Amino acid sequence: MKRESHHPVNSIRLEEIIHSLPYGLRLRQIINNLMSNAIKFTANGFIRFGYDMENDDYIKFFVEDTGIGIDPSMMDLIFMSFRQVDEGDARKYGGTGLGLPISRGLVKILQGELWLESKKGKGTTFYFKIPYKSYTEKKENQRIIASDEKKLVWGDKRILIVEDDDLNYEFLYALLLPTSVIIERAKDGIKAVTLCKEKSFDLILMDIRIPALDGLKATRQLRNAGYSLPIIAQTAYAMANDKDKCLAAGCDDYLSKPINKDTLINILSRYLSD
Repeated sequence: MKRESHHPVNSIRLEEIIHSLPYGLRLRQIINNLMSNAIKFTANGFIRFGYDMENDDYIKFFVEDTGIGIDPSMMDLIFMSFRQVDEGDARKYGGTGLGLPISRGLVKILQGELWLESKKGKGTTFYFKIPYKSYTEKKENQRIIASDEKKLVWGDKRILIVEDDDLNYEFLYALLLPTSVIIERAKDGIKAVTLCKEKSFDLILMDIRIPALDGLKATRQLRNAGYSLPIIAQTAYAMANDKDKCLAAGCDDYLSKPINKDTLINILSRYLSD
């Protein structure tokens, strides 16, 4: 299978656009999610992505593949958390089903829109467009954003993110990057408990569904060992009694996936801000 990048002839390079747009890390996350989705469902043919300008006000990106395609009746459902093309594909291809809902949420944050065109068995093209501002305008905006984010600088704090899914970890990392917080990662509960014995952390973001030792058991072990640091549960399985289970295990608070940036920052502020 051939994978290639492509863009129309344009004087603006893609990397320059990524850096000049608001929240460039979010833009990278959207593209990564859509590319990962295309790679997962394309066994033969090609995958390509690119961009074009719309009236100098919007930039439109696309990710095109020749994969399994999507039935029209499923096009709205795939943007719901934990849904893939169908149950058979979910078993065959795996994954959490969060990439597309997260991407649509990020596009919305960037004041844009995301849509797709697809034919079952022929392939899919995802499009998203977001407002474009020149590099000069962006520099002025950065001064304002930087001033606001000074209130949320946690450069002296250390967080342990317990998350086995690379995509989810990168998403959290991107959200927390502007705060300058020191981040370490554990991919399972056993590693999380071990790291807490070796190092000092100010807070743990604990995914509940992790291998080797799940998040609830890891939390109980830490509490039984006398650790009093704040532990914030994060789970993709937001059932009515999940919060009670997390609190009963010793967690201090609870986040449901897909994680909202404002909710995340507000909760962390309770425990990290002096």
